Amino acid sequence: MNDSKSCLFFNWIFPLQEPEVIDLAHFLTRCGASIRGAGTHELYISGRGQLYGSCYSIMPDRIEAGSFMLAAAITRSCISLSPIIPSTISCLIERLSSAGGKIVSYIDDTLEV
Repeated sequence: MNDSKSCLFFNWIFPLQEPEVIDLAHFLTRCGASIRGAGTHELYISGRGQLYGSCYSIMPDRIEAGSFMLAAAITRSCISLSPIIPSTISCLIERLSSAGGKIVSYIDDTLEV
């Protein structure tokens, strides 16, 4: 959008609260975008004439991490995952632990299954 007065408004319950949507909003904001409400059920995006480049580290893929965790549990293998954000896969960690899986967090961004 080239019109600086343009504004998009989204009001969805779950998709806007996904960690990947929040991370994308952080990246776009660092590039000059005007985004409010990331992580809530309302997201406001105001148009800008131009975005700029930015150095940014995207969050680790929680679906990929979960797949590796399940593969390790199924095959009774031991793996170490890093970097990982445990809070984004807390439900899977709880389920695997309650099913008898051993999951250890060594550092803030490392899990061993």
